[in-house]
Amino acid sequence: EHMVDAFDGEYVLLGAEHSYFSGKVRGYLRWKKLRFQEVIPSKEVYKKLILPRVGWPVIPVLLIPRPDGTAVYVQDTSDIIDQLEIRHPLPSVVPPLGSIARVACSLVELLADQWLVLPAMHYRWLFPDNAIYLQREWGENMFPFSPIQERHQSVADSMSKFEGMASLVGATPTMATAVEQSFEQLLDLLSAHLSIHEFLLGSRPSLADFAMMGPMYAHIYRDPVPGKMLRTRAPVVARWIESTMGMPRPRRATVSQAGRLILDGGKAVSYTHLTLPTKRIV
Repeated sequence: EHMVDAFDGEYVLLGAEHSYFSGKVRGYLRWKKLRFQEVIPSKEVYKKLILPRVGWPVIPVLLIPRPDGTAVYVQDTSDIIDQLEIRHPLPSVVPPLGSIARVACSLVELLADQWLVLPAMHYRWLFPDNAIYLQREWGENMFPFSPIQERHQSVADSMSKFEGMASLVGATPTMATAVEQSFEQLLDLLSAHLSIHEFLLGSRPSLADFAMMGPMYAHIYRDPVPGKMLRTRAPVVARWIESTMGMPRPRRATVSQAGRLILDGGKAVSYTHLTLPTKRIV
């Protein structure tokens, strides 16, 4: 059987919806409008593709297509975005070198990639009400072709390893109050900022926004317990996450005197008026 690494010249993202760093790359790819397919990192994909080419079981991994149908495998999210910015420089998500915005962007990326791992792991693994949801997510990704019951039984070891990692980064019951108070303060600061600005550094997303999608989308927005907290305490932050991730949203519009829809941004839309016959339904 002939097997190629890339699909018709598209990028391939080996990632998962519940994966911390996959959200960072996925949001970036969508905003840049780059053609890509996201592939579930099943146990087989880990064993036959990721381990031989990357060296350890990790996601996300981006496959950059070559003309011969094979691909270059890039693993670290910073490296992935750096490579894509070289290939697709406009519009850039990185502020100009030497600017205050560039410094701010780098600091936010550092915060998201390194420090927000703690609250992300806390809210995922210290709340039993997340368990059924996480079991389903793990099973669908690792064993997508197995019956549901078999999936649940098969993911126990993998989930246990990740749960054990929570304490290694400081997500323990004794730290719970401090972690939650600190994170709630962050949500309040973000709410105040995003009530004025559409994104962290202005009117369009930057690397800072995409970096924050690591903890904020996969763990805080999607997991049941923190997701409820987020939507009740900081709905503005939830909306920012949806915008940064390119999630579909109805367009805003006004109506002209001629009865034409004026979409946000000034584009007019009109349709031929049709009168359709009606039938009485008995």
